[in-house]
Amino acid sequence: MNQEPCTLIRRTIQEYAGMFSEFQKPDDFDSDDYWIQVEESLEHEMEWTREGATHIIALVRKYGTFVLRNALALASVMGIDDGELGY
Repeated sequence: MNQEPCTLIRRTIQEYAGMFSEFQKPDDFDSDDYWIQVEESLEHEMEWTREGATHIIALVRKYGTFVLRNALALASVMGIDDGELGY
């Protein structure tokens, strides 16, 4: 990573917060309709591929911030920016 990881993650969080602040969060995050909207926004507004958007949503839904925060820390320390799947 060229940028300091903390700066990079802050910028990314701000970008996503701006994108998804318009979404009405459901009472139950198991709502497929909600996640379909998120996936479409990732594809059309954030330029993710459909497969990449599907994977990132699956990671978020399955693991949440605890595991992903630790995965980010480990990937950063190991110098892995785009991993094996490289979406």
